[in-house]
Amino acid sequence: MPADHDTFFKRAFSVPKHAAGLIRSLLPRTVTDRMDLARLELLPASFVDDAMSERHGDLLFRVPILGEDTFIYILVEHQSSPDRRMPFRVSTYRHGAWTGLLRRQPERYTVPIIVALVVHHGAQGWTGPHSFHEMVEGLEVFPSLAHVVPDFDLIIDDLVHVDDETLLARPMSAFPKLVLWALRDGRSTGRLLASLPKWRQELGRLMRDDPTLDDVRVILGYILRVSGNFSFEIIRQEFIKVIPEIEVAMASAAEELIQEGIEKGIEKGIEKGNRTMLARQLQLRFGPLGPEIEARIAQGSPEELERWLERFVTAETLDGVFAD
Repeated sequence: MPADHDTFFKRAFSVPKHAAGLIRSLLPRTVTDRMDLARLELLPASFVDDAMSERHGDLLFRVPILGEDTFIYILVEHQSSPDRRMPFRVSTYRHGAWTGLLRRQPERYTVPIIVALVVHHGAQGWTGPHSFHEMVEGLEVFPSLAHVVPDFDLIIDDLVHVDDETLLARPMSAFPKLVLWALRDGRSTGRLLASLPKWRQELGRLMRDDPTLDDVRVILGYILRVSGNFSFEIIRQEFIKVIPEIEVAMASAAEELIQEGIEKGIEKGIEKGNRTMLARQLQLRFGPLGPEIEARIAQGSPEELERWLERFVTAETLDGVFAD
């Protein structure tokens, strides 16, 4: 089953304190300094429209402006690939929010600012339009009419163009930062493992802040889901090499996926890793292996592999490892 990028994103950024860090990272300080982000509030989908509950990637927040009885609304969109209709989608959502607000407050004759933030983690970068006018036909022929056509810009957080240093410097706690890192690099395991040493401190920080390891397992589980056919054993070894104390959380995340039946490739990866490990250890201790032993290792069941690995610790001979 493919990874659910939206669920992973919302696991972090539906939490107002995490969304506040994203807002501070993407909006000008002259704006965020006027916001009371400690009172940032996630609004239910029904605030816009009952049908919006099916739009999993949308999060709508409301934040009061300091010193005024006024709110700015912030729409946070998540995209795993560019959407050439994104300005129209945002326009529809914005209109729905304004319509709902005016319906609930019939005495109101003004509408609030709604800012749209789009977090994108496609590997090739954002290639869709950045403004509504880019979707409107004919403006290049009649530019004098541009002022009578509504327009707005999207704020695109194009993660593929955000380097590690910039991402690490964002005013966020470890978990949402690591979620953005996993979204950016998770589908390219080579890139993820190459950047892993730079994220050692954040991973350690998350483990200290999260004694239950729930958030750590969420990060690792997502990475294992999106790694495709990349060897689980290689990923496990590289993570343990950089941060040894993560081994327990890594094993737990893998076991959860196996039990849920979500990622059968992980189970095969563990089995393959056990075969490789057993053959290597036997060769180091007892010398070259004959074709019969190699065939037995290749054909052994997962249970047999675990039993042989346990016996290897105490067995004095090669035959002792495989004794029935």
